[in-house]
Amino acid sequence: MIGLSIKNNLNGSAVTRPSPDGNAYIPLKVYQVGLGFGSETTDLNNTLPITSFVNELSSLFYRLNYQKLYEKRFVSAYASRRITGGWTAGISAETADRSSLNNTSFYSFFYRDRKYTANNPFTPEQEGVPLFGPSRSFKIHINTSYDFSNKYTTGPEGKRYLESSYPTIRLDYTKGIKNIFGSDVDYDLLSFSVNKNNISLGSYGKFSFEIETGKFLNTTDIEYVDYKHFMGDQTIFYKDFFNQFLLLNYYTYSTRKEYIEAHLKQNFGGALLSNIPLIKKLKLQELLTYNYLTTPELKNYQEVGIGFQYFGIKVLYSWAFSNNDAQRSGVKLDMNF
Repeated sequence: MIGLSIKNNLNGSAVTRPSPDGNAYIPLKVYQVGLGFGSETTDLNNTLPITSFVNELSSLFYRLNYQKLYEKRFVSAYASRRITGGWTAGISAETADRSSLNNTSFYSFFYRDRKYTANNPFTPEQEGVPLFGPSRSFKIHINTSYDFSNKYTTGPEGKRYLESSYPTIRLDYTKGIKNIFGSDVDYDLLSFSVNKNNISLGSYGKFSFEIETGKFLNTTDIEYVDYKHFMGDQTIFYKDFFNQFLLLNYYTYSTRKEYIEAHLKQNFGGALLSNIPLIKKLKLQELLTYNYLTTPELKNYQEVGIGFQYFGIKVLYSWAFSNNDAQRSGVKLDMNF
């Protein structure tokens, strides 16, 4: 990647400083602004579901190049502010030239009989078939969120907002605008989400959830990279994010229509395994996850995962179902890569 990113804050510090109880000091008025430009090779899936490091390991040792890339030359800017209490808002704009890429290296340590798949995930066996032609986009993204955190204490650095017992709600709107800076895209995506992390259930541990729904209001001119993408996973490693799926294909089920996704996570904190002699000395924490996705193409996709956490390492065994039919299963590791 070649580029530059400039960030600045007006009337406040760029970094909030945590207090001993975990809450953060927030300056009274904070404007965060930024400017970026450059050229980069980036993932077709804008949730960046697989890291370059994991993809390189998979490619070199198993000749499986999961990550699909394209080139982007861009100029972007953003501004955000805490309006009041738990209410924040932001706006960003980006103009970019996008183009498809072909593989330039086919080296691997093993599995020489396998072929690398093309960067077009829909024609994996045909190198040189572009997913989209040269494209220029100009888009504006507006978001606002509210976390109900209106109680605070004051200190020398500003207000310290106390964590709310209510979920955070968020509204996002992305508009692709045609003919500005030569843009050839025209689409509108509106989404709404609700989430809450680490809800205490007393002796039964902590519960976290996120539910998001969205719809494209207009898709007059749209490229695959502008679709709604989901954070899938096809390797043994996963990232324990709010919106993480455990067995979903990275690219196949991205949509240009409507969708609903839900993620539920329960950490029992040792409530079950702490009753078993010897095992309780390991201080394992039991984990249970459930993920759901529906789109006009996918219908009802579900995942269930069970496992444990040992300090920072999480191990899950997961099953995927589509319309109640078992699809696949596998072990997943989160080692904080």
